[in-house]
Amino acid sequence: MKLYVCLAGTILAAATAFGQAGTGTITGTVTDQTGAVIANASVTAKNTDTGIVYPAQTTSTGNYTLTQLPPGTYEVTVMVTGFKTYVHSKMQVPAAQVVREDAKLEVGASGESVTVTAEASLLKTETGDLAHNVNAESLVNLPILGIGGANSGSSGIRNPYNLTTLIPGVVYSPNSTLIVNGAPASTEAMRIEGQNMTNHFVNFAVQEMQPSADALQEVAVQTSNYAPEYGTAGGGLYNMTVKSGTNQYHGTAYNYFVNEDLNAAYPFTLDPAGNKFRPRNRRNDYGGTLGGPVVIPKIYNGHDRTFFFFNWEQFLESSNITFPLTLPNAAYRSGDFSAISPNGTCSLCAQLGIPTAPLAKDANGNPIYANEIYDPLTRNPANGTALPFAGNIIPANRLDPVSLKIQSLFPLPTSNSLTQNGSGSNSSNRNTIIPALKIDHSIGSKAKLSWYWSRTVTDSQYSTPNGNADGLPPEITNARGTFFHYWITALNFDYTITPTVLLHLGGGYNQIRGYDDAPYLTFNAQQQLGLSGFEQNRNFPYVSGMVATTGPQAALGGMQSVGTAIGIQGHPIPQEMPTFNANTTWVKENHTYKFGMEGYLQGSVQRPFGAVLLSTGTNATSLPLGGLNLAGQSIGFGYASFLLGDYNSIQQSAPADYHLGKQQWSLFAQDSWKVSRKLTFNYGVRWDYGTVQTETYGRAGFLGINTPNPSAGGRPGATIYGATCHCSYANNYPYAIGPRIGGAYQITPKTVIRGGWGLVYGFVPDLNISPPLVGINQPGGINPFVSLGTGAPIPQPVFPTLDPGVYPTVPGSTNSAPTAVDRNAGRPPRQNQWSIGVQHEFFNNVVLEASYVGNRGVWWTGTGAGANLGLLQQISPATFAAYGLNPYTNPADDAFLTNVVTSPAVIQKYGHPLLPYGGFNGTVLQALEAYPQFATAGIFGGAYAVTGAPTGKTWYDALQVKGTKRFSRGLQATATFTWSKALVNTRQDFFNPDSSTKTLQTTDQPFLFNANIVYTVPKLFDHPSALSWAVRDWQFGAFVQYGSGFPLTPPSVTNGALNPLSLVNGSTSYMLRVPGQPLYLKDLNCHCVNPYFDQVLNPAAWVNPQNGQWGTNALYGDFRAARRPQENFNIARNFRITERVNLQIRAEFVNIFNRTYLGVPSTTNPLAPVSHNALGQITGGFGTINATVPPHTNTIPTAPTTVNGTCSSANALCGLPRTGTLIARFSF
Repeated sequence: MKLYVCLAGTILAAATAFGQAGTGTITGTVTDQTGAVIANASVTAKNTDTGIVYPAQTTSTGNYTLTQLPPGTYEVTVMVTGFKTYVHSKMQVPAAQVVREDAKLEVGASGESVTVTAEASLLKTETGDLAHNVNAESLVNLPILGIGGANSGSSGIRNPYNLTTLIPGVVYSPNSTLIVNGAPASTEAMRIEGQNMTNHFVNFAVQEMQPSADALQEVAVQTSNYAPEYGTAGGGLYNMTVKSGTNQYHGTAYNYFVNEDLNAAYPFTLDPAGNKFRPRNRRNDYGGTLGGPVVIPKIYNGHDRTFFFFNWEQFLESSNITFPLTLPNAAYRSGDFSAISPNGTCSLCAQLGIPTAPLAKDANGNPIYANEIYDPLTRNPANGTALPFAGNIIPANRLDPVSLKIQSLFPLPTSNSLTQNGSGSNSSNRNTIIPALKIDHSIGSKAKLSWYWSRTVTDSQYSTPNGNADGLPPEITNARGTFFHYWITALNFDYTITPTVLLHLGGGYNQIRGYDDAPYLTFNAQQQLGLSGFEQNRNFPYVSGMVATTGPQAALGGMQSVGTAIGIQGHPIPQEMPTFNANTTWVKENHTYKFGMEGYLQGSVQRPFGAVLLSTGTNATSLPLGGLNLAGQSIGFGYASFLLGDYNSIQQSAPADYHLGKQQWSLFAQDSWKVSRKLTFNYGVRWDYGTVQTETYGRAGFLGINTPNPSAGGRPGATIYGATCHCSYANNYPYAIGPRIGGAYQITPKTVIRGGWGLVYGFVPDLNISPPLVGINQPGGINPFVSLGTGAPIPQPVFPTLDPGVYPTVPGSTNSAPTAVDRNAGRPPRQNQWSIGVQHEFFNNVVLEASYVGNRGVWWTGTGAGANLGLLQQISPATFAAYGLNPYTNPADDAFLTNVVTSPAVIQKYGHPLLPYGGFNGTVLQALEAYPQFATAGIFGGAYAVTGAPTGKTWYDALQVKGTKRFSRGLQATATFTWSKALVNTRQDFFNPDSSTKTLQTTDQPFLFNANIVYTVPKLFDHPSALSWAVRDWQFGAFVQYGSGFPLTPPSVTNGALNPLSLVNGSTSYMLRVPGQPLYLKDLNCHCVNPYFDQVLNPAAWVNPQNGQWGTNALYGDFRAARRPQENFNIARNFRITERVNLQIRAEFVNIFNRTYLGVPSTTNPLAPVSHNALGQITGGFGTINATVPPHTNTIPTAPTTVNGTCSSANALCGLPRTGTLIARFSF
């Protein structure tokens, strides 16, 4: 880290490599009255706020270009001997855009002038790119900057990235989803003041490093066909410019206030008194800005030269989060499980629907009952038998003392229920601050210098859902804090070498630090539990599996998970990024050439703390026998296993300190060629080169497919390390060359055709390959377990290790695996982009543009976009056939795969144990895998996907229409419409790499319309009066969005073990549709669905594929969730104290009409009946929206961050009720 800091400081001090900011350009042609071009004319653009002048000169063809202009208002002046001076005032220059200003000079003395005051045309006549600009005033005045997690993301503070909702072709949800033109989520690139600030650390949470909304001057979002100087972006490029000081002091002060009294109640939710629930909600977002000239009385006068701008914003939230808890009752705590099994009293069997008849018999002819717990000390693995505890009660002398000490920390239940029988709460306080400072300085007439610094700091100990807050006591809670600290600095330097040659340099540095400390950090296992073997005393061990989450046992209770999990406890993970780039602009005749480079170094120093994970379950108290048909019931019990001190596995992660790093470099050359006064042609090329993220000292372990594994009898497949193999796990890709072409042709003074094509490369994704840190104690076999009660050790991992046999950690077991990295993981994603459109100006302030936008993306990696289609552990039908098995159509063969390789059944079939190597004690299924020594998830080949496999492809085609009404007569408005189709590749047959096919993206939204409007009532009368004062200066703002529902996930097959597609990668295979059957029983958009009693999806519309036949994993365009309109509104009154001083009081509402956004219908098993409670209300089942909440609870329904974002959690509300904010803003 220190190395990067020093490097960044050296770069900034030396100014040897700097980068462009999000600036604008003015270009045009100077002619006389006859149309003849005028060469060598002096052209200047003066920023009317700062007085800073930017010079240029026309070429021999009369053309000029003024680049690197900070967004703002300018006065353009053209002077040449023999002609009157041409002046155009009040010209608005947006960020990252080109404004055309042609000057026609009149003969006369230069002392005379011709002044033009009309605003520049909204037509874009100089480029073919698709870009959308939002200025600060629009951002602040529109009702899109709500505060709190649901409106802005986990930082809670106003989120300027919410402007994304104003742009066509996007799917956006704060803290979750940002998709531009069908590209995968979180592939966008961020720039501020010209420097890269893309979040590679938590890439979906872009707001964690956001600037303050009031600090921004303008944001340009470039979505397609942008110039070669911009790149390293997959899903759009955000170019942000910060405000600067001016010659006059100006500033703001504001407060955004939220209280639950401004909100509507949560539907379908009751408080303890049985009334509708309106949770406590106290939020404030306050701050201010101040900018102006740097003046030190009698020492320095910075007017027209040196300026400052300072911003401070702070968000404070205080709320109380209440949670239902599942806690063990008195009987469970003593080891008495007699009430839930016929092996005991079975006193709760009738109430809970537990069958009393035997489910099966064991090899000795003994009956097997539901929820029967077996004594693990009586196991006989040879015939799969064990003796049950008498009466289903564990004797007191068998209860593990460590487990009893852990149990003593559990709260006591407050009701007789087995589940949700208690409650807990956390006080959720969140504090976010964003200070910022910008200094601008003009060094003579040729040089400009700008420096920017900002921090974004978010601190919160308890939050939900990402913070895992659960209401348990601090010692044993799952909660992890959100402590996210980010800072950035940027330095930009412009120098006019000649009137036609401009040098621009810039550099920056940004750093992210993320902490997620648990609330209790002084736990000592030896002293408090009598448990030794912890490598670091800090957090309580994570204990899970004490309660079932699915199946019949989910209703039997136990204890929810406790402690701090591996990988989410307090570990500073800084990401630091020195950034730099440079370019030169040369205006020659009809051409504006630009050449440059940009790059960044990305480092990450990770220091995770050690942690212990105790995973229990039914294994220890079940039978050592696989393939039992228990009619959907279970034997063994997780909480009973916990009391015995028995666990399915015990893990410990080692305290560590490792370093990851990568680089990104780019070169570009481009030209804007004015072919004629009507036609401009843009062309260029960009080369991107990114390196694969690696561990600096070669300690990251990855799979060597041919390396002998000493822990698996020398079988190929071991962990290798860069430090010992002197190799890399992936290749860098040097051929990311992206040509770009585009242009604009002005058919008439009011109409322009614009278009372009180009190849755009994104950044090489982070792999986050870490050294082996986790030791696992987990035996093989059927229902295996390890026992702390009988002295099983907690594993002792070592950091660093370069042991090729580190996995499996226990010889013969299959408990973990090294990361398998695709050799092409260094290949950046590529988008083939194109667009063609028409723009027409109806009036001076009204323009409409319609464009066809298309792109084809390839080489996407990650978890979406068809990525990771390559799997290492898949087992083909041919392999099964070689061993005389056909598990796809033969249920007996399917059951046979669960036998341990040394079992009598295997020896009887093959005449010997099916051992892939000596000491192996796994199942037949595991033995047939390519790397049986490694554990994988799923069945029939499991997962073991290849990390970084660039196999994802996307297709996007859209008609995008945008209408803009520029502010005039008190009104400004924008409306967009998108008609699109977004596809992604998926594989129907995982054994056939060429079977990739297309399916809808989960965020495909064919129709999307949004509109925003701000109207200020002007002064209606010329003379002052009470009526004039009362009706003027009212301001109204609205934002609406209406779109198609997102695709629903079809139901998964229920004959999964006999369906080939579901047998690899834990892959989902969907049922087939039944021809002629409607998909819906009720229209999801009818506003007539009663979630208490209505089943909305038709279970008869779906059927399993035949055994041994492929299902499908494609989505359907006509199977969609409900539409979720977004309607926000505000009303304000401006009190104009003086011409420059104003006080605004505003009320703002999200979901103004208080629509109820019901959850996504459940699309689980359509063959299972719908369940009901004693009142006849639906509690679950296919096609139901379970909004039923038990009475007298404070349970808050799950809600997404935005209404139009994807809502994937079934049986929950998918949007907040109406919420209100009161706002006071003072400005001068």
